Amino acid sequence: MGPRYRGSNRQGQTLLEAVAVRNFQSLESVDVALGTFTVVVGPNDLGKSALLRAIRSAAEASPGVEFITRGQSVARVALSLDGVKLLWEKGAQTNRYTVLRPDGTRQVFEKVGRSVPDDLSEWLALGKVDFGDVSLNLNFADQDDPPFLVPFPGGINEAHVAKVLGDLTNLSILFKAVQEANRQRTTSERTAANAESEAASLQTQLEPYQGLDARRTELAPDTAPTVSVDLRPRFRRLQLFARMSSVGGWLPALP
Repeated sequence: MGPRYRGSNRQGQTLLEAVAVRNFQSLESVDVALGTFTVVVGPNDLGKSALLRAIRSAAEASPGVEFITRGQSVARVALSLDGVKLLWEKGAQTNRYTVLRPDGTRQVFEKVGRSVPDDLSEWLALGKVDFGDVSLNLNFADQDDPPFLVPFPGGINEAHVAKVLGDLTNLSILFKAVQEANRQRTTSERTAANAESEAASLQTQLEPYQGLDARRTELAPDTAPTVSVDLRPRFRRLQLFARMSSVGGWLPALP
């Protein structure tokens, strides 16, 4: 989001300064000031997890209304940072974000649907991040969640963990290089298999021509058999026929 929502430069990612919750689960009216490191402690069922869920719901535009305090119609969560307050209101007929600036001006986003408006999400920087076909929120973990990025049922596996860690540590280029190398290896193996199959087919087609060189040698001029025919008896008959026809003298005498 542009600077219009910033009370100061957020390039260093300023932390939340305060949270105000109204009518969210067991939290009817709670205001909490936050520091650089804040720990919320207390007995069970005090609302510690509800506070975290309220912040997460505002950051993700959570659907549904089951988290609204019984007997109330609208839940409200206000997040303050950089002197700007972001108010999320959710009810059966309400899904609204309001930006309240220090100078008193405001901007309202009505009927936002199932996702936080892009400008607000970028500025707040508490939303989900897409890793392939899985979306993860790296800012929140419930008390029943497994350790961070440990594979567990529900869509997260070793491949997703590798991609998340690659993106977070700028190793995604190496990850993509490995993918490309595997792709080229698969292509080469497929090409080699096709070549071997084609060579085997050609070998089968050449089988009828086995021994062709030997036959060619047998039929060469210097080894071909000589055929000899004696034409002298036939020639004598022709001479006799000539004399009887009084046409003699035109045929040469045989030796």
